[in-house]
Amino acid sequence: MKHFWALLIKFTSVAIVLFSILSIFNIGVGTILFISIVTTLVAYVLGDLYILPKMGTIAAIVGDFGLTFGLVWILCELFVTTPMNTLSASLFCALAITAVEVFFHLYVRNHILSNNADSFIPTVTKYDSLTTEFSKEISPVNNKTNSRDGNKNMQNQRSAMEDKK
Repeated sequence: MKHFWALLIKFTSVAIVLFSILSIFNIGVGTILFISIVTTLVAYVLGDLYILPKMGTIAAIVGDFGLTFGLVWILCELFVTTPMNTLSASLFCALAITAVEVFFHLYVRNHILSNNADSFIPTVTKYDSLTTEFSKEISPVNNKTNSRDGNKNMQNQRSAMEDKK
């Protein structure tokens, strides 16, 4: 399940970048979606699951840039029929995706590669730190009464509760 969320986050970021840049050249939605899926799967397996744990963040970022640039360039050459400069479009796509990958690698290191089982979804944890606080009083002391009357009321309430037990 943790890889599903990571792939979903990565696919969303890659698809947003590719739709933003490649749609300028009137490329079809299906083609951009296919390029996004292939790029996401290959980059996740090679860059995030293989290179990142073995060689570190810098190597993974450089590897992701080269891999994304090559994949987008080759896939655009193969599947895009509109006349465009695929080399520069691929370069801009790779730069934007690499900028997002810096933050994605933090997520992968903290939630996917670590043995910490707290959370796989961003901002969701198993242990909620916000809990309800209970008090022993039945009702709060009325502000209009003086402290002496408030203390008598509290004593009466406590004795009533003890009598019920």
